[in-house]
Amino acid sequence: MRSEQDLRRLADRAFCPVYLRAATAYGASPLLRFDLAVNNLVAWAAITGRVFLKSLGTSWRPFVHIEDIAAAYLVALQAPPELVHNQAFNVGRTGENYVIRQVAEFVRATLPETRIEFADDAAPDRRNYRVNCDRIARTLPSYRPRFNRIAYLRKLLEDERVGPDLRWMHPLDSAAE
Repeated sequence: MRSEQDLRRLADRAFCPVYLRAATAYGASPLLRFDLAVNNLVAWAAITGRVFLKSLGTSWRPFVHIEDIAAAYLVALQAPPELVHNQAFNVGRTGENYVIRQVAEFVRATLPETRIEFADDAAPDRRNYRVNCDRIARTLPSYRPRFNRIAYLRKLLEDERVGPDLRWMHPLDSAAE
C-alpha cells in the first residue's frame, strides 16, 4: 500500500504505473510453497490422509491460478494507458473467494480416502478477507481468468497427469506447468 502511495505521486505522462494485486496463487511449481492454504491442505492430505486445519476454517481467502496472474500482467502491459494509468486492479475472479473449510472439503472430495481434522488448539484465523476482482474484468475485458482451482485439479486427475495423491504421473508434466 505504501509503495502504491509513493508511486502514485510520481505518475505523470512519462510514467504510467499500474498496480496489480494478486489473490493467493495456486498452480504447479517446481518450488512449491507449503505455507499457502491449498498447498498446505493438499500436502497434509496426500501424506497423512488427513486434511488438517490449524484454524476453525471460517476465514475467507481469494485464490487465483499463476497463469491467470501472468495473463493479467500481459493485458495490463498492452492496455491503453488511459485505462490503466495509476490504477489498482485486484487480479483473480470474484467468485474464487472461498472459506478455508470449503477448500478443505474440496481437497477431501478430490482425495476421497482422506478425512478433515482440526488441530486441538484450532481457533478463528484473524486473517479474513474477500476480494472483489470485478474492476479488472470491467476495465480490461481481454483479461479472462482461464483457471478454476477445483476444475483444474479435476482435469489433471481426469487426464491422468496427476494420481489420486495429486502427484505428477510423469515428472516432465510438472516442468511444463
